[in-house]
Amino acid sequence: MKNSINIFFIKGIQIKLHWTFLLFIAWVLFMQIIAREPLHIALVTMGEILAVFMCVLLHELGHAFAAIYYKIPISEIRLLPIGGLTLFTKQPANPTQEVVVSLAGPIVNLLIALAMIPFIPAGTEYWNFSNMISSIHAGNFFHFIYNINVLLTLINLLPILPLDGGKLLKGLAGFIFKPYPAFRLTLAISTAGSLLLTIAGLLTGNLLFILYGCFLLFTSTIEKNNYTISFLLKDETVSDVLSQDYKTIDVHAAREEVLATICSGNDRYYVLTDDTALVGILDKETILSKLLSEKKDMALQDIIIPELPAISADSRIMDVWAGLPGKADLIVPVTSPAKKIIGVISRDNIIGFLLNRMQAQHKKQWHWQ
Repeated sequence: MKNSINIFFIKGIQIKLHWTFLLFIAWVLFMQIIAREPLHIALVTMGEILAVFMCVLLHELGHAFAAIYYKIPISEIRLLPIGGLTLFTKQPANPTQEVVVSLAGPIVNLLIALAMIPFIPAGTEYWNFSNMISSIHAGNFFHFIYNINVLLTLINLLPILPLDGGKLLKGLAGFIFKPYPAFRLTLAISTAGSLLLTIAGLLTGNLLFILYGCFLLFTSTIEKNNYTISFLLKDETVSDVLSQDYKTIDVHAAREEVLATICSGNDRYYVLTDDTALVGILDKETILSKLLSEKKDMALQDIIIPELPAISADSRIMDVWAGLPGKADLIVPVTSPAKKIIGVISRDNIIGFLLNRMQAQHKKQWHWQ
């Protein structure tokens, strides 16, 4: 993800920070300067932002370590101003795993909140969130951490996808119903919850409720689309849907060869190889930009699209769909068990495969009728 910054690894898990997090910190500092706050207030504010960052990270690590316990691979953790995302390369195999992995994050926040209680002055109103931000000072730091973690626990346990509460609800429903009906029930409850949150915001004039309700409604729709496609293709592997209609460019190719290749068709992306070994994926626009801006031969390996690891041909579609690039036509290389490239895959060609199969089934039914 180009908009994320790699910051460090924890137990082999890549932790990434979205650039908007830095923008948020800059905005807070700017507001402190505009308000002419004393230096110690600004430092306390930065300390509290860092503390929130750590609480969100620990929340996501709770999910990650629970997933690792069940041998569910983790690709990365992304931290954004609105929260964090733990990206799995494989989904939980059964309702028990989904329930445990979903609960792990909120449990971490609850434990942090409980750990703060001995440090909070006697007589403090534990459920008073109103002055959490407005009266920032060193004396209420532990109360602030307590409040943040209680809020993170409560918000994440809302029964709305893609929040932990929505995934927990789907896992619990999975004990009673089959996977797809369990998801449909969860989606209906999620949609209703998002609408209620939005309506509550409209009635009370709370902009935060409106924005968060709309955001959850939008993301639950994405969850629906992802789950529907992965469910329809639950029995297929990448080898069933991969495309072999792609062009390659050798890493040692001269400028004239590269230009001839990209001008010979309408391909948007190309597979860069070193002899027969896979190097990465190239974007035509980037290639042309470099060709026009550099007089000498360019190093093609320096302009490959980052963070596009090859997918194994024997992977299940339902395990890789959510991790595919957001750009529907962006190809990802597919390799054999011997690590040789045997094709490419994209959201477009998976959807095309699904549509062709549905069309074939429809023709077959029509023929028999």
